[in-house]
Amino acid sequence: MFRRFLLRSVLVAGLSLAIGCGGPDGQTRGWNQASIPLADRWISDVHADRFGDVWVVGGEPGRGAAARYDGSRWTEVLLPEGVQLLNSVHSFSDGTTFVAGDGGVILRWDGVEWSRPATPTGQNLHSIWGTGPGDMWAVGGSAGTSEGGIILRNRDGQWTTVEWPRAEHPDTRALYAVWGIGRSNVYIGGQNGTLLHWDGESVRTQESGTERDLRAIRGTGQDQIIAVGGGSQGVVVRPDGEGWQANSLQGYPGIQDIWLSGRQSGWIVGRRGLAGRLRFSAEDFTFEPVSVSTSMTLRSISGADGPGLFAVGGTFDTPEGPYNGILLRRSADAE
Repeated sequence: MFRRFLLRSVLVAGLSLAIGCGGPDGQTRGWNQASIPLADRWISDVHADRFGDVWVVGGEPGRGAAARYDGSRWTEVLLPEGVQLLNSVHSFSDGTTFVAGDGGVILRWDGVEWSRPATPTGQNLHSIWGTGPGDMWAVGGSAGTSEGGIILRNRDGQWTTVEWPRAEHPDTRALYAVWGIGRSNVYIGGQNGTLLHWDGESVRTQESGTERDLRAIRGTGQDQIIAVGGGSQGVVVRPDGEGWQANSLQGYPGIQDIWLSGRQSGWIVGRRGLAGRLRFSAEDFTFEPVSVSTSMTLRSISGADGPGLFAVGGTFDTPEGPYNGILLRRSADAE
């Protein structure tokens, strides 16, 4: 049964481990700060694939932005008029890319231009994911409103709402994460530790073991699924054979995202420049914090064997501005 975690500090010669303190030119343990067209805006999400195609999205309140990396350079991709802040991006090997954001906006990129399908909500959408362009999910909501969280599904081009057990979660106003193994096996995380599962017929509650917000869910298979989140303190939630077991990362701020490099390791990012590696065993995990060249909130991390790892974030703790963003990159062959 999964019960505990271990903390292990990483000592790198010549580098400070204080969050926000980096080495020369922003290089710390393989992480390099990179130039990007969206540096004067928040960068909310990144998605990388093994073919070297990388997308980032973000913007500022009321105005979205997107950029794409083709393996050699970044290019800003212009959006349709009126698109608000973008929060999530998911792409496929054929080049089809979906983005979701504030005001219920969803865009689809076909490799040449954007289309904007109708959605049945005006709530902010925080996460988008799918098994393919014909089977997509998006979740969202607004924590400060009286509306409950929203789940959308796209099957063959039409976005519709998916019912979920709201009555079991009366204080959950926002859902933040969606990820799955297949069409009939999808997990959704949200405010107050809300954890939901789609089994192909309906969405049902699962007990997460925490009341902290769940911000991201990733996995490598049914027996290795990780949910992360938290506010002033990070939390890692993992199946333990009987259900879900939650463990706090004592002394570390809320986690925003996780990327798994395999069954036994992965990376997390979070508030105040939090970054580090998780290493898993059957019952435990270790967390190895690393120093990066920013104290900004890191919102997202994604990677692949070709382009390496990318982490993005921005000054999300200053909603009135300035709206600055950051992109960090770690090469695939970094130790």
